Amino acid sequence: MMRSPGAYGVAVRRPDGSLALQRGKVDSLARRYPVFKLPLLRGIAVLFQSLAIGIRALNFSASRRSRPPSRPPRPRPCRPPRPRRPPRFRQPRKV
Repeated sequence: MMRSPGAYGVAVRRPDGSLALQRGKVDSLARRYPVFKLPLLRGIAVLFQSLAIGIRALNFSASRRSRPPSRPPRPRPCRPPRPRRPPRFRQPRKV
């Protein structure tokens, strides 16, 4: 995900290897609401705006990656279990 002052973009690799792209515009809250020109309020507003964009990007990424593959995965061959060694016991010391 990349963000600029006026837009954002998300790129996700699909299971087949191609890229899925999403682009969007980011409206400035300071232009719509002059109260957000104050530094503290602007920082809080941008924090929540970035959080919303990040959640949107994660949802987009999950929706593109979670699509079922076109063919079922190959079953892995089963290996026989390894034989267990008998436990080692110490011989008592002779005094």
